[in-house]
Amino acid sequence: MQLGKLMNFLNECYGVQGKIHVLSDDAIQIQTCEIIENGQHSCVSGCLYLCHAAELSRILETLKKRNDRNAINFLLAGDQPLKSHLPKNELYNIYVLPADSDLIELHHRIDSTLADERRYPGVMNQLLEALYQSNGLQSIVNTAADIVENSILINDISYHVIAKSYRTIPGKIFLEGVTSNGFIMEDIVDSMRNQGVFRVIRQLKSPLFKQQEGTQNNWLFRSVCINDIPVADIAIFADNRPFRYIDFLLTELLCKIIAIELQKDEFYKRNGNMAYSYFIHDLLRGTLNNQNVIIQRAKMLGLKLYDSYWIAVAKNSNSTAGRNNIDYIASQLHLLLPEGKWIVYQQMIIALFSRPDQKKLSAHEQTLLDHFASDNQLSIGLSDLFYDPAQTPLYYTQALHACSTITPEKPAYGVKAFSDVLVYHVIQVMEQQHDYREMLHPSLIKLEDYDRHYNTGLMGTLKQYLICARNITKAAGILNIHRNTLLYRLNRIKEITNLDLESGDEFVKMMFHIKIREYITFRESVCGSLSR
Repeated sequence: MQLGKLMNFLNECYGVQGKIHVLSDDAIQIQTCEIIENGQHSCVSGCLYLCHAAELSRILETLKKRNDRNAINFLLAGDQPLKSHLPKNELYNIYVLPADSDLIELHHRIDSTLADERRYPGVMNQLLEALYQSNGLQSIVNTAADIVENSILINDISYHVIAKSYRTIPGKIFLEGVTSNGFIMEDIVDSMRNQGVFRVIRQLKSPLFKQQEGTQNNWLFRSVCINDIPVADIAIFADNRPFRYIDFLLTELLCKIIAIELQKDEFYKRNGNMAYSYFIHDLLRGTLNNQNVIIQRAKMLGLKLYDSYWIAVAKNSNSTAGRNNIDYIASQLHLLLPEGKWIVYQQMIIALFSRPDQKKLSAHEQTLLDHFASDNQLSIGLSDLFYDPAQTPLYYTQALHACSTITPEKPAYGVKAFSDVLVYHVIQVMEQQHDYREMLHPSLIKLEDYDRHYNTGLMGTLKQYLICARNITKAAGILNIHRNTLLYRLNRIKEITNLDLESGDEFVKMMFHIKIREYITFRESVCGSLSR
């Protein structure tokens, strides 16, 4: 095992922080570990020697005439200052630990780590054999659990448990965190998100060691990716024995084996067959434009259609993403929202939904989809509900516009409904042909000039009043002012602008002005000043 790799592992897992005194070759292979005894006069390069700093001068003196030109490796308990000078033309790797370091305990941990590395080829063969037997993911997880002697859980990106080891110990938090329908409990998911666990493991290229806050519970986490797309998470809980080096090696190997196993379940196989993909294609292209024909064809394919529909479009920010990448994103979206008929169409991922309750996403689904979009740099646009499937092309265009419209609330990635971004979409379309100042309300420009000249905040008051649908009590509460104070300010606004604030037409014009200002402020902060 390379010296540098060994020291990194000791630091990560056991908090052993060795300060480098001199380093000639951290890639040297360490095969054994010894505590130096009194009277010892010889050292070999493949061994890591543990001793107290006070003994180093004597040991170095005995090594002056050695013929070995490889580095000698020392891990010292720093009980006294070390001289920076070393014999010329000699190679040494010397790490210094705190003076109170327990060399016997450290020797045991290093020995165990080196033994684990020697054991790894056999472990690898065991897991590969479980993969080749084609008995499924559960068989692979059970084999891995036998090796690590701890509990293992695998969840997909919707936090549904797709496999867990049979050796889980009743009464442990490992089992308590899974609901009766097979999902990880929402409060646990929220806690892990707040701690940044999911974000970190989906960025790391190695296992993450984590100790649960306020407890002695230790975990190992690793994200499983296919074509760089996170598809599952591995969690190993040390409920039977402490983690060792073999567990880190196995977690990394298990990640790759699970990715291979999951790829056996192809996206189109999971969805059924290609026939309905052509059906969705025809709907998007508008070649199916008779509602009765559409419903009849859906029945033939076994697709259940209700009275209302909506379209989702997902785009990857990486315009060069390959077909495999897009397919796997589609497969994960299918896991999140299995009711949708997800297909890849013109390098985008499109889904048609039909639900009986005339609703789109629940709050939970919205949260899951938002997190997935953010994690994978996706923009997901949702159309309005529609009731005639022959109008699919129109609402597909809606979803495309929602996907590409930038807003102050969601400038980059995330889920955007067309109804929420409509005003910003209109502004962006008009901006391509007009100076945005043409669209501003002249009376509100006058009010803004008044605010700047007299250092008042009447425009902010008016904005909050309009956002609250002209509800005096609600607006005053949000502004934290007395109701009469708000009425006084509104009368002052009427005097300055000569506007009828109760007019429906004026309400629309004023809100449009406010949205333009929000959009322009956002654009200038992100993209720099607009050309005028």
